Amino acid sequence: PPLPVTAYAFADARTALSDLAHARRIGKIVVTHGAQATPGRGERGGAAASATLATELNAADAPARRRLLLEHLRRQAALVLGLDAAITIDELRPLHELGLDSLKSVELRNVLAKVLQLRLSPTMAFDYPSLGQLTDHLLGRMFGAPVPVAAPSETDAIVALSETEAEALLLLELQGANG
Repeated sequence: PPLPVTAYAFADARTALSDLAHARRIGKIVVTHGAQATPGRGERGGAAASATLATELNAADAPARRRLLLEHLRRQAALVLGLDAAITIDELRPLHELGLDSLKSVELRNVLAKVLQLRLSPTMAFDYPSLGQLTDHLLGRMFGAPVPVAAPSETDAIVALSETEAEALLLLELQGANG
């Protein structure tokens, strides 16, 4: 079924294409501009959260372990980024596209280091820019599991385009959506 269309202004064609690709992957368009997390909602860490997560991860098989950690990272990233708790962050979407800056990346690192009881690099969120990459990295650190190499994402392909190529592709995408 066609998606409802709303007009938005984007800084450049690459950002618009990336957002369209994200909407296509999840089957809907999620508006996060101005969304705020409610203070006190979710978890920030602490001994109880750490023990519970550690117990769940240790008891789970590898696929379930990845799902558990990814969901935990989604909740923590949403809190740090000030996003509504109902929003599901796509595991392939770079966090900087959602507003992650250097201060927020340190805050995210500190929360995760406390809950996971790991020493984490200050550049962790930039070295592993999406939640999927970060999940795989942390699982490798915690369980010594091999980290699968991800195929280049659609977002990576969009970033590699020149501005002219991105504008042309965006125009084709928009014409296809209307025709």
